[in-house]
Amino acid sequence: MAEGSVIPIQRVAAVTALLLAAGLCRIPPAWGDDAPTDDQTVIEISVRGARRMSDDAVLAHVMMREGSRFSEKVARADQRRLMETGRFDNVVVVKAPTTEGLVVTFVVTERKLISAVLLRGAKSISQKKLRNEISIGADDPVDPSRIALARMALEDFYLSKGYYFAAVTVDAAALRNRLQVVFVIVEGPKVAVKSVDFDFETTQSFSKYKLRRQIKTKRAIWLLTLGKLDRPQLARDVASVRNFYRDEGYLDAEVSSKLTFNPAKDKASVTFLVNEGPRYRIGEIRFVGATVFSDAELLKRVVMVPGRYYNALELRRDVETLQDTFGEVGYVDARVGHQTVFSAPDEDDETRPAKLIIQYHIHEGDLFRLGRVTIRGNDITKDHVIRRQMTMYPGQMFNTLAMKKGERQLGESRLFARAALSPYGGDENTRNLLVDIEEGQTAELTFGAGFSTNSGLVGTIRFLQRNFSWTEVATSWADIINGRGSKGDGQTLQVALEVGDDVSRGKINWREPFLFDRPIGLGAGLFTFEREREKYTESSSGAMVSLGKLFKNRWYSEMAARVAATTIDDFKKNVSSEARADAGSHTTVSFQGMLVRDLTDSRWQPASGDHIRLSAQQFAGDYSFTELSLAYKHYWTTHIDALDRKHIIAIKGNTSFILGDAPIWNRLYGGGIGSVRGFRFRGIGPRSADADNDDPIGGDFLAYVGAEYSAPLVADTLRYVVFIDSGTVEKNVSVETWRVSVGAGIRLLIPMMGPVPVSLDIAWPIEQDPADRTEQISFSIGWTF
Repeated sequence: MAEGSVIPIQRVAAVTALLLAAGLCRIPPAWGDDAPTDDQTVIEISVRGARRMSDDAVLAHVMMREGSRFSEKVARADQRRLMETGRFDNVVVVKAPTTEGLVVTFVVTERKLISAVLLRGAKSISQKKLRNEISIGADDPVDPSRIALARMALEDFYLSKGYYFAAVTVDAAALRNRLQVVFVIVEGPKVAVKSVDFDFETTQSFSKYKLRRQIKTKRAIWLLTLGKLDRPQLARDVASVRNFYRDEGYLDAEVSSKLTFNPAKDKASVTFLVNEGPRYRIGEIRFVGATVFSDAELLKRVVMVPGRYYNALELRRDVETLQDTFGEVGYVDARVGHQTVFSAPDEDDETRPAKLIIQYHIHEGDLFRLGRVTIRGNDITKDHVIRRQMTMYPGQMFNTLAMKKGERQLGESRLFARAALSPYGGDENTRNLLVDIEEGQTAELTFGAGFSTNSGLVGTIRFLQRNFSWTEVATSWADIINGRGSKGDGQTLQVALEVGDDVSRGKINWREPFLFDRPIGLGAGLFTFEREREKYTESSSGAMVSLGKLFKNRWYSEMAARVAATTIDDFKKNVSSEARADAGSHTTVSFQGMLVRDLTDSRWQPASGDHIRLSAQQFAGDYSFTELSLAYKHYWTTHIDALDRKHIIAIKGNTSFILGDAPIWNRLYGGGIGSVRGFRFRGIGPRSADADNDDPIGGDFLAYVGAEYSAPLVADTLRYVVFIDSGTVEKNVSVETWRVSVGAGIRLLIPMMGPVPVSLDIAWPIEQDPADRTEQISFSIGWTF
């Protein structure tokens, strides 16, 4: 290949021609006798000419049967199948009429067998690896098409390994005279990619960095990348860059590649030649076939509107949005297609931008109500647990958006390995709904460990059952072995014990999210807690019960009662006087009222919507005080890439203040994970007034405001974040010092053993109080084994 050459086209047409020439085209068009009619009975079927194959082996490929009426179509199909075995050079069907019927003979000419397969000229790649790439060997029939395919496979293998000039031929004389298939290999040098660049014929609309992300051809970097010149991959990269431009609206874009080799031909510079052409805008949107909605109403639903640049990904999403628009109001079978029409150019105005007309073709179908809801596959989980996750009821208009939401909620419940909702059957006015369930593993017994900069190293033993039922008691060993005991009602039971260097806790929690199949949640639990503070030990134990209700507007209210016995002891030297003032054991009873509205799109990884939480908690007993709090979060999706991964902006804020005299363990603290990063856990807030002590003693007022941007790095498992945190903790409702930090981090979700979340943040305080304690790295990881 000469310098400056362009990548050759694929050889699909050549392979196809070889297969036709060596296969189907070899079937004789004529019969051994006059063409028989289809009204004679076959009384005998025989084989003539087979030497290496038995007659039974030949007839195994024949569908014609004795006693059946002769069919020319069947005979030709049998002839074709025999030829496709690759074992025959020719097959002729001969008929011999008799008084009793027709005798049919398959006259075959067997192919010669390969005596040996040899590889000559291979130096850099072992014979074993090369033979793994071919599917022919000694004693196989001499089939020109298979030999040609094997030659191409060897050549492509060399090319994929970077041997750009490799060529493989077949020794025709050896095949003709000795029935040997000899592949003659000329390897040539292995070519490394010295550089990858882009050359633009006119304008450059995208950075070279962004274009390099579209290709897999990379330059060689010692110890990091091989940078081999892979000819098939290079052709795919050309197509990838071209498709990228066209998806972004450059519909006339042309891309090719140029190679420049060094004198030794072992290094090459790759240049992608780009001619962008004009970027097309949307000139007009047309809707054909819509009667339920006006064009103006539909135009409000789409992202691509007149004047906006054409984008293939946005167009696909607009098609889905339009289809959902009709499905939401009962048009279950609505289908939306699209057609792009180029606007006629204005020859008198060269500055006129290139425009497209997007024409949506809409088939509305019929209007349906929801008929029967059929649940299938739930051997353990009761029907009512599944139905309450959906907002679709028989008699309502069939709503495909509600169907998708129900499917998502069933998946997020984590009760099922798979949940699929789809319409089926019904009559002329209704369409039924099929809920296809695959039961999941809802019980977890976890032995694990975790680490965070807030709590240090913690060992964990936890049992969690997400599909608990206190009424379905196991009645036999079979129920226990099969996991059927105490399951099926969708309740949650959790028993956990954590033991660590700084903190230990235990808890038992039970919760019924739909009491009496109504949107009422009932919960109860026991807890114990012990933590080593700066110069004392804090321990607590108690119980709690809660009752909540979910409203149709997605507001949720809850009342909770909690009783706790807390002890402050084990004082170290120079403990603060504020801690000593609360020494000993104390009992408190609290009553909490909470109001929550959750409009986010996902409970696990929200990407849009908001979440607000208001809480008031009154404490009584040895201490009497009130804590009020407000928290708000809002999420926006700024971009969705071609893999449907989301770029998300989140803003978060919360504030709490205490009315009355709260003990040291109930006061407010700031800093660390979940607060203002860049500061140590409990590193923000009031400190002891003692002359020889500056331990944190907490405040009565807390405020926090932050923002975070996150985007995917690798698949769905690794994301990066950049953030700004700010806030304060004060003795009363005031702001003496407002802390601010900025930082970046990663979020890794390890699918195995969990999945396990890993969080690493690095933050730098830019506003702080001299008494604050800083900590630039915040790290959290948990894993099970």
